[in-house]
Amino acid sequence: MEQYQLSKEILNLGSKLVEELNMSDSNDTLSRWMAHYIAELINNAEKAEGEAKATLQQKCFDTIMKLWANRNATPNAIRPLAGLEDAILLLKKVAYEFDGHWHRYYEGSDNYWKKFGAEVNDANREIIRLLVFLQSIDTDMVNVKKWVSDHSNLLSNEEKEIVEGLDKIISETGYYYQMQELRGKPIELESVILTHLEKRVEDINIAWQNLQDSLSNKR
Repeated sequence: MEQYQLSKEILNLGSKLVEELNMSDSNDTLSRWMAHYIAELINNAEKAEGEAKATLQQKCFDTIMKLWANRNATPNAIRPLAGLEDAILLLKKVAYEFDGHWHRYYEGSDNYWKKFGAEVNDANREIIRLLVFLQSIDTDMVNVKKWVSDHSNLLSNEEKEIVEGLDKIISETGYYYQMQELRGKPIELESVILTHLEKRVEDINIAWQNLQDSLSNKR
């Protein structure tokens, strides 16, 4: 039963790859050829009988899995996270498991260095969230999450964790800043995000001035 389920999942993955490749840029000859080749393998395997069927199925499975294993070097159409690469790059620059540790670190303390660190961390966290949201506006997150739900066993743990982390940040940021309805209005969205970014940069400048004032008073 497990082998049957795996075989079915691989064939479903193959069909998904064909679908995505066919939806890619019409001038992408490689994607078109790959889509045709995989579709032909699946069709031949499904029509065959007896020993020939087992042989063709194995060839089909091997081809699909080889293509999938090398997906990072293939056309964007079959890379589930291709549209999120800029956002992922931002996340790899910082930890995307944001929390309030900095505030707990300086809470109840009059240490101005700790307070400065917490305030800059807060501003930086929100700046990253806003930039991640902006980098995701051209990505169909519904389709990305469907990749995860339909082919979870064939995705790496890192891919699944990244999608979960991105989805959380995008949803929370859109809700907090009331920007979800602006996803289809890029000019308006950029204007709103720019306003929020200016506010966060101002927060950092204020924190810097407060630190300088604290140091001056100490002297």
